[in-house]
Amino acid sequence: MNCLDSPFLCFDISYSEYWQLALDYWSGDDVAGRWKWHASVEDLSGLHGVPKKDVPKFVKLAATAVSLMRRCMDCDFPQELSSRSTVTSKSYGDYLCNACLAARNQARLRRREEEERQRFAAEHAHIAENCQRNKTFDYDGISYANAAIAFSIMLASDEACEVGTFQRSDSLNLCESSSLSSKLLGRLSNAGVLGFDEGTPPQAVEIGQDSKWGYFPHLVNWRFASDLGGRSFPEVLTLLGKVIDARDADLEYGGSVAEMWRMLAYDDALNHLSQEVDNYQLPDVRVGPKTEQAIWHALDHFSIPQVRREITNVVKNAAALSQHRDFVRRHALNTIPGNLISYVDRAVSEGWQVSPLLRNWQNEEPVLLTVLFNRVLGTGLPGFKTLSYSVLTATILNVDRT
Repeated sequence: MNCLDSPFLCFDISYSEYWQLALDYWSGDDVAGRWKWHASVEDLSGLHGVPKKDVPKFVKLAATAVSLMRRCMDCDFPQELSSRSTVTSKSYGDYLCNACLAARNQARLRRREEEERQRFAAEHAHIAENCQRNKTFDYDGISYANAAIAFSIMLASDEACEVGTFQRSDSLNLCESSSLSSKLLGRLSNAGVLGFDEGTPPQAVEIGQDSKWGYFPHLVNWRFASDLGGRSFPEVLTLLGKVIDARDADLEYGGSVAEMWRMLAYDDALNHLSQEVDNYQLPDVRVGPKTEQAIWHALDHFSIPQVRREITNVVKNAAALSQHRDFVRRHALNTIPGNLISYVDRAVSEGWQVSPLLRNWQNEEPVLLTVLFNRVLGTGLPGFKTLSYSVLTATILNVDRT
């Protein structure tokens, strides 16, 4: 047996009575490229009068076996062999002893902690910097759409109305979806109406791969900018109400209302479609050009709650279709956009009275939606039930629909 292939033994003088057991245990030969031990553990048990289960334990006490063929890449110490299987099994990659592996893990942990500390400090510095922005704003010059959005936030949050700050913005029920409300919060921030408030958690901001900072609007503690004219926040709410009530006297009124109706209506329809698909346990909705076209086609001819009803009926039919043996569920889901367009066309041509699907107007509908119909348009719930986009633009706003 080549001494370079066999384990090298370092004996412990305290257990000299087991030295021969250790020698016999680690003794073997290379036979046709495979390692073969001279005696099995069972044979060693009988030969030395040691219980079979205790053989490996007494061998470890008597001697430490190492491989001179394989050394730690950091400290160059030979690999310690814990059992016979360590010798016969194949080794892959570089070897690290336990001490060096622990040292590397500790170094990696320290680097990670340092990176985390630096990231935490950078996040706090970025938040502190943002808290110094948008301190004041001239509410006399606010745009019509931004006035309606800011008014809705103050209406939904007593804290925002009283002291100009608010947290947990996702719970305000500003819009049907959190994605749209996030965009609207970002819009007010970009316009200088909202700024970061002190106490915004580090989790609210992140730095991207391009080293540019971003933020999660619903995690930010927001603060309305103080009025440049010295108004209190309750007085700012009153001013915003006057801006909204000006309606046609404001040159931005028609375009702003059309913009708000479109974004709220589409958001409502898409969210309702997703909810109905989930209710019937169909696959997740994939919004493509055909789905967008179908939703806009429906909204052009019917009101927001009527489109909800049409979507519910179409999804219900798709769910029934998915139960057929020759239909897969994804195929059934893919029929929804085309069926919605056909449903709308037939409803229009045959003069169907589509029943609106309503929720509690005061407590369940999104705040910005109720502000749009109650205050901006002045139609209230009756207008919400009946106004399609084509009727809105043709008879009320008289704006270019393109």
